[in-house]
Amino acid sequence: MLGFLVGYGDEGVLGHSVQGDNRTGQCWQRRRTSLNVRLSMGSHDSDSLNRRQFLIAAMAFGVATRMQEVEMVSAKDLMSVKRAYFRYVPRIEAGRDFFVDGLLPLIETENWSELKRVAYQVTSDARSGSVKAEYGLDRKVSELQRLLFDPMSIWAQALGEAKKRKLERSLDKLKVSMDVLEMTVDGKEVSKSRLSDEDKALYQGLARGEIAIAAWKNGRDAINEYLDEANAGLSRELRKVSGIPEQLNGYQRRESRPVPYGTF
Repeated sequence: MLGFLVGYGDEGVLGHSVQGDNRTGQCWQRRRTSLNVRLSMGSHDSDSLNRRQFLIAAMAFGVATRMQEVEMVSAKDLMSVKRAYFRYVPRIEAGRDFFVDGLLPLIETENWSELKRVAYQVTSDARSGSVKAEYGLDRKVSELQRLLFDPMSIWAQALGEAKKRKLERSLDKLKVSMDVLEMTVDGKEVSKSRLSDEDKALYQGLARGEIAIAAWKNGRDAINEYLDEANAGLSRELRKVSGIPEQLNGYQRRESRPVPYGTF
């Protein structure tokens, strides 16, 4: 009887103890699960914060890099413009002086043969002793081509695509005017040329000398149009290039300029 009671009691105590341990274990399990959840949420928030910080830093780095690239490109473009300016603007100014001092007096006196020789006769643009000239591979160009058309064309290419198109339109107008002048020098009728009707209308009803003067003035306007566009937005470090005024007593010539040998 005693053994039964003891056994019963032990069983009751043990049973009670086991049930208590189960409840305690379940409680610790719930606490551990809750802790793991909080730790997991904290880790997730930390990861999200780190990702946001990384994205912000990456974006800031990208913007800074892009700005640096833009500054480098701008500096490079500015240097290209400066190099082209100092190389070709003196030649354009020499051509502008030639246009005023070399052509106009011959036009006004109607000295056609001399005008033909000075402006349109082609000569080699190679340096003296050049291998190209020795083998007949040198380029033959007129003084107008050498002093005006070539440097104006090359400088236009250094000033950006949008400006280049405008400058080339002005250069085309100059070339058309000089074509008309050459026709006049050769005694050809402008009305029978391949010029557009719009261009022919500019010279309709004019005598030979008047056509030559009109062609020169139209060429002057084209040069001024070109220079106005080229000067617009030019760096303040660079001197603007003067055009050709209508009243030539106010014309400013280039005092010192390189001797052009033709090769650009």
